[in-house]
Amino acid sequence: MAWIDRCKGRWRVRWREEGDLHTKYVRTQAIARDLRTEVERQIALRGFVRIDPPPACPRLHVALDAWAQARRAKLRPRTVASYEDSGVHLLRFLACWRSPEDEAGPDPEAVLLSAMQGTVLVELYSWLVAGGRTRTTAMKRAQAAMLFWRWARQREEWRTWVAEPPGELDIRRDPTPAARAPSWDEADACLAAIAPGSWLHRFALIARFTGLRRSEILQLRWEDLDLDHGALSIRAEITKGGTGGRVIPLSRHLLTVLASEAVREGYLVAAPELERQAAEGAGRGHVDRDMKRAWTRAEVPADRWRGQPCHAFRKTIETELLAAGQPWSAIEMYVGHALPGTGRVYLDPTGLWRQLTYLVAEIPPVKSEILHGSYEADSEEARSASKDASSVGWRRAMGIGGQVVQLPDPRGNVTSSRILLRAGRRNRGA
Repeated sequence: MAWIDRCKGRWRVRWREEGDLHTKYVRTQAIARDLRTEVERQIALRGFVRIDPPPACPRLHVALDAWAQARRAKLRPRTVASYEDSGVHLLRFLACWRSPEDEAGPDPEAVLLSAMQGTVLVELYSWLVAGGRTRTTAMKRAQAAMLFWRWARQREEWRTWVAEPPGELDIRRDPTPAARAPSWDEADACLAAIAPGSWLHRFALIARFTGLRRSEILQLRWEDLDLDHGALSIRAEITKGGTGGRVIPLSRHLLTVLASEAVREGYLVAAPELERQAAEGAGRGHVDRDMKRAWTRAEVPADRWRGQPCHAFRKTIETELLAAGQPWSAIEMYVGHALPGTGRVYLDPTGLWRQLTYLVAEIPPVKSEILHGSYEADSEEARSASKDASSVGWRRAMGIGGQVVQLPDPRGNVTSSRILLRAGRRNRGA
């Protein structure tokens, strides 16, 4: 018979063998329980206990890679990339880097999985805040690390090396600012700050009249547009979550601009291919950066668009149409927050299209000089578009691509340690 108890911060397994008392100390309760089971089995089988040396603790980056690979089967690529960023910061913190912004530090490969214990998440949060991250961003990184910790605890091959994760994070996030939306005039001022005829101007114009999401606009094709009936079909596969396609009427002002196009094939917005891939969830684009510059040039107060420069047009649509007396349920349907058949649309289906038509009629036109005005050729916007067109430079700037280091894990398997490579480990011929 063997038993376990807590002693001086560790777990102790004790048993009697031929009248003598034997003791073994371990780090976690899970290891203690497994050891007790093994001791009782050996005593019952042969009357004595032979404890082999414990296996080497796995490396943290191996478990992080396995976690990211498991998440790819369920989550969008952009979400998995965010989790990988959190893994990068976790490795850097546990390897005792001075700051998240450092370019070099101790080898992250040396961090063991057993480091996931105690108050490590709160300490990670404080390290990120001290390194210049906002409390909100630091909290998201810590929450992602918490998800990894819980996943590792549930896996048979990892759970013996990690302690029980905390139930919640005792940390504070930034206060939520008051919600404010740009007005129609401010949205038009932003449009005026973008070069007419550029793909970014077309993107902002569609966002201003429809309030569609960034990924939806960049994946719209000309065959989704019915100019004869003034309708736009948002396919289910390009909507958020991949479900709930819908058809909405378009403002006659936007239809006039689109109908003037001579070439009507391919994508509605002729964005660079890398921007398209980012909209589909693979990589990151420059749309947010360029729209942020446009709002800044237009001198629109930052509290209207800060953190979501593309989403700001969506806020304008909802706020201004609600102020014009349009029903909230119709607005939610128009921008895609509520979808037909989900039980969240409370309008009569037979009158839904008519109500959406009334709603669209409230959207004012854009001034003609904004749509067709002149723009300085060597402006910052033109230089930005030129930079985006360079595939090599874009990928280098965003850190996408490059060699993926193949590293053996403690069991001899080969893992694609993308997280470790990004955390700062040099390629030493591994």
